[in-house]
Amino acid sequence: MNQSSPPSIQKIIAKAIQEADKSYFFEDYSKQANAVMQALKAANLTFMPTQPTERMIQAGIAAIGSGKIRPEDHVRYIFTDMIKEGIKEGSVRS
Repeated sequence: MNQSSPPSIQKIIAKAIQEADKSYFFEDYSKQANAVMQALKAANLTFMPTQPTERMIQAGIAAIGSGKIRPEDHVRYIFTDMIKEGIKEGSVRS
């Protein structure tokens, strides 16, 4: 599987702020923050805790399937369900 590396978060944020900031005065950073959030969301990135919550762990456990599943698919299912649960409970923000 040959996938290109995603752009660094720093580059995504820098580009978003550059595109959003067309003024000479920098009193209100909400538009920059919004641009950063939108750029991260468009790049399919999100903010999440460094450790899973208990609900996220339980969602990962529930995602464990049986039968013949390729390990990379198995991990993908578990990870995806853990993130979905984190979004539902509010510990993961997109």
